[in-house]
Amino acid sequence: MKITIQENERLEETEVIIHCRQTDDETLRLVAALRGLDRKLTGTKDGRTFVVETVSVLYFVRRLLRKSENSYWIYISECPQSISRCFQ
Repeated sequence: MKITIQENERLEETEVIIHCRQTDDETLRLVAALRGLDRKLTGTKDGRTFVVETVSVLYFVRRLLRKSENSYWIYISECPQSISRCFQ
């Protein structure tokens, strides 16, 4: 696999173009990995909503509140102290 990076200050967002002989499993895994880097989650804490990049997520914890209600805590890295413990 050959990787080339071209910088262009006029671009508003990063664009990735994949040139391949044919789309195979390796190409599809590469596309999935790139898309995973751009995903975000939302969580609430103390009535406020926060947006978290998936690359910041350390792990999830599921808590059973009631028989039909779950709460998921998202532990993240590199965030302000006020939201570092968890989201629900």
